[in-house]
Amino acid sequence: MREPVFTEAMQVALVVRDLEATMRTYVHEYGIGPWAVYEFNPETVTEMVKDGEPAEYAFRLALAVVGRTRFELIQPLDGKSMYAEFLAEQGEGLHHIALGASRTTATRSTPCARRGASCSKAASTRASASPTCRPTRISGSSRRSRHPTGPRAGAGRGLPVTATPIGGGHR
Repeated sequence: MREPVFTEAMQVALVVRDLEATMRTYVHEYGIGPWAVYEFNPETVTEMVKDGEPAEYAFRLALAVVGRTRFELIQPLDGKSMYAEFLAEQGEGLHHIALGASRTTATRSTPCARRGASCSKAASTRASASPTCRPTRISGSSRRSRHPTGPRAGAGRGLPVTATPIGGGHR
């Protein structure tokens, strides 16, 4: 039997219409929280890029950790981001997952590597039953980085919208 290429689920990201309502559901129904909330927009992130081109867009991102897996809830604030496009085309749902790979398998030729993407950037949507790989499409630099625990996903660091964590639960 072949050694598994992926060794753990590191991140699960969902695009939602209403961030506050979704966080409340996750806290009260599933015990997932607390949530840290960030806003990404041209005032908090410089040099925003979408599909390799300069762009301006806005979204809110909520983060919570369950075990070793980071949950991300993403609410587009305009119609310009890839998250807004996803919401318009697919509706709410799973946008991407990040999977960890062992050091041995990360250097081997994998389906993701053959497509030019990092093994840790595998993505799946409701429209596709099998994982697809895509290179990072959002990047930028923070104008201010007051909050050192911002997301790592190439989007710069947003400023916290809430000073108090939302909900309690598992960590």
